[in-house]
Amino acid sequence: MSQYLTPAEASENWLCPLARTFGAAKAEKGCQGAACALWRTKKILASDPAFVSAVKREMAFQAQQEAEQTGKPAKPSTSYHKSAVATVGRDPEGHGVVATEGYCGLGGPIT
Repeated sequence: MSQYLTPAEASENWLCPLARTFGAAKAEKGCQGAACALWRTKKILASDPAFVSAVKREMAFQAQQEAEQTGKPAKPSTSYHKSAVATVGRDPEGHGVVATEGYCGLGGPIT
């Protein structure tokens, strides 16, 4: 099982694998987390609770929007699942789904 870290945890607990290359000042600071070009953000899975919640909100929004446009009662929101997943997947951060953990792209996730 891999362990992912928040940028703050990484900077407090890990040294950069390239720190010696850049000198002692960089080595003393430790891992730079998300500020480092090598930092990799953990991928957000479709099973992530934040993603699932965003999809449910988007399905309800699409159902309401169609009902307002047509003047007819809304279909069950589940009929909008495919388009809601696509919409959230295109812009997860815009729907409140933000990856907060990552790992060093050079060193890889901690195993």
